[in-house]
Amino acid sequence: MERKGTAGSVVQQFKPAVIMTEMDMTAQTQAIDIAIDALRKHTTEKKIAAEIKRAFDRKYGGKWHCIVGREFGCYLDHGDNCFIYFFVGKFAIALWR
Repeated sequence: MERKGTAGSVVQQFKPAVIMTEMDMTAQTQAIDIAIDALRKHTTEKKIAAEIKRAFDRKYGGKWHCIVGREFGCYLDHGDNCFIYFFVGKFAIALWR
């Protein structure tokens, strides 16, 4: 089920915060920038996650995975240097390959 959020209004007040990462600084910055852009364009978590995932698929190859939401827990395996968990405003984002 796709949940509609208020992503557009959150972006105006966003503060990116990296919680956990195994990713170089360049990739971290790109993940945050792509996420902010996706939040500006889309109003559902599903569309935001799809845009972030597809951008990393194109840029870094392989099959990336992305979860976006306000409340979720996860426990996952990931490749070396291919994981970031961060917040942009009230949205948590997990991105990994």
